[in-house]
Amino acid sequence: MISSIERDMIFSYLNTQREIRNNHFSKIASKIENEILNGKINFKYNGVYDDLIFADNNAGCEFDFSLVSSSVKQLTPLINYLKYELDVGDTLIIEEIENHLHPANQRILVKYLVNLANNGLNIILTTHSDYILEQFNNHIRLSNVNSDSLGDLGFLKEDVLNYDEINIYNLKNDSSEVFKFDVNETGFIDGVFSPVIEDMYDESRDIINSKNG
Repeated sequence: MISSIERDMIFSYLNTQREIRNNHFSKIASKIENEILNGKINFKYNGVYDDLIFADNNAGCEFDFSLVSSSVKQLTPLINYLKYELDVGDTLIIEEIENHLHPANQRILVKYLVNLANNGLNIILTTHSDYILEQFNNHIRLSNVNSDSLGDLGFLKEDVLNYDEINIYNLKNDSSEVFKFDVNETGFIDGVFSPVIEDMYDESRDIINSKNG
């Protein structure tokens, strides 16, 4: 009922002792559970080995892992690695971080990735999401905001992403070239997704104008 990657991840935790390695990382993992999944990923002993189950806050009950949504399955490895595997100086690699996540949840996840990076976790990720890129841009721009205004905007100091501590690359599908983005205190210019969005907007405008005409 689940993919081989998810199955391997589950088996890696069965019958193993789980101890929190980094309290701050574990707290961030819990925030991701509560704010994005609206529940908690638990281990439950079934008499032979531990099963992964999901305690849903909305439903008020637990679900077998084979019955949960794709977003829960997508984030479970990240949450458990943050709780039990990762520590300061480690490197976390995530492919297509936006998979199965609503745009609003993508933005929340970016905030916590910035928190993790600011607390000593190295992060490498790939994305095809304009929401992901633009939210990172906003966290870079926070470096121009004073501490008092940060709170007014709903952000904390650990939400600020220093532009000189990140690198952003575009891997083009039609060539073997890799282009590095220019990043400064105002963020970076997305030359990958923004032209598509602008073209879609122009198309929508033309359609509306044509209909009205």
